[in-house]
Order: sequence, then structure tokens, then C-alpha cells
Amino acid sequence: LFVGEPYTYSTTDDAPGVRIVDGTTLAEIRVIDQPGAPVYNPERNELLIVAYTVYTADPETGEVTGDLYPELTDLDQIGFLWCNSCRWADGAWYVPGQGMIAIDINAHCAGKGCGVVMPPRWYNAATMEAVDATAAPELQADCGSAVSAAGLVGDRYYRNRMYDRYVVYTNLYVDDLAGQPITWRDGLSTEFVNANTGQGYLFDGRVIDLATLSPIGQWPAACVLGYDAERGLLFGKREGSLYVIAERGGPVPQVDPPADQPLP
Repeated sequence: LFVGEPYTYSTTDDAPGVRIVDGTTLAEIRVIDQPGAPVYNPERNELLIVAYTVYTADPETGEVTGDLYPELTDLDQIGFLWCNSCRWADGAWYVPGQGMIAIDINAHCAGKGCGVVMPPRWYNAATMEAVDATAAPELQADCGSAVSAAGLVGDRYYRNRMYDRYVVYTNLYVDDLAGQPITWRDGLSTEFVNANTGQGYLFDGRVIDLATLSPIGQWPAACVLGYDAERGLLFGKREGSLYVIAERGGPVPQVDPPADQPLP
């Protein structure tokens, strides 16, 4: 197990590093001399530590082996860390279904926003070579500890893009295999793309047909925790309740009305 804490403005210089813990005994094996949020890449037996930039580390020795984005902490270029409009790494994910690593790096602006919100940067998990943006999958809006990504649906990519500066604009782009735009919709954004059904689930409870981008029904809008493609089930949460949702839909369960009871 790899145990760490998010690296923030308030993280002190003497903050404890990432701990490596035996999964059977829960005994601490060693501590990596770098605080931050750890992400394990099993395809390289390598640890990524998100700490403003993203460091690589050897889990066998606990040695920090590299810095993926030294430009983020180069004070000759940026002046100082955590500045208004500065860019830093917010998160990293290993996506086993795609064999890829996603790393979120964006500018941060107080109040008004910075404008275009950049999508994650994608890397081949085995080689850590950058994946061309035209062939990169789309990170799904999941609430669980594990994330998923939507790749090709048929011969199309569906990509959410956002602009956030004083006002927020969302757009859904549909691209072909070469990354060329087919169409787009202003104000549309999917929470989850289901390649099995060819449907997109929206935050407001609508379900759209991906082939036509037309609404075809509703779903009990929830923050998706996970998806079981084999059984065709989505798991989500809303207001403290767990939802199990059949991707093909089903009849609305009938509930008997409460019986009349005399007041005490």
C-alpha cells in the first residue's frame, strides 16, 4: 500500500513523505522522502507522486527517480509557486482498461477563472510516452477511487470541453478517428459515456443517443462510482444514497402508499 496526503499550499517543508505499507500486516516498510499523493503504475512498477509537479519513485528502494514537469517548479520561469494563474498538477490516475496514465495540469486563477480548462495529459503506462491528443480517451466524471475513460464509441470520440472565466461554457465535441471535428453542441456535457449502449448520461438526468445527440430518456442522475460492463450496471451515489442503475433501463418500481394511521 502507498499512503500519502494531497500536496497543497499549506503543506510544510517537514511534512512526512509517502509511506509504503505491507498490505498483509500493515507494517510500514519504508518512507519515500517526498510528500504528496501517490499513484501506482503497475506496468512499470513505478510510483507517481503528485506534489505540485509529478515525481517518479522506485517502490522497491523508496528512491525518487525523476520529475516529469521540472518547468512547473522552475522559479526562474514562474517567480514563485502557488501564484495566481500558475499551473500545477492536480491529480494523476492509472486507467487499467486503457493501459494509460492521465495527469491533470491546469492553471489556477482566483475568482474569475483562467478560461479554457485543459484536458488531462495522457501517457502510455508501459513506456510513459505521450499519447497524441487526437487518440487520447476522455476521462469520465467518476466519484469513486478508481477512474474510467471513454475511448472510441464506434468510429467517434466524444469530448467534453469547458471554458471558465467569469462565466462557464460547456461544449461536447464529436471527432472522427483522425481527430477531426464532425460536429459539436454548445451547452452540452456528458457525465458518463456508455459505449455498450451508445448513450451519454447528462448531469441533469437526461440520456442522449450518441449517434444523433438527441435526448431519448432519463436516468436517476447520480455521481458514478463504478461501472460493471459485464452485468450492465452502473453504481452511483446521490445525497448519501447508493444507486444501482441498469444501463438498459427497466420499469419504475411500484411502492405501496403508506397506510392511514390515526394521529396519537
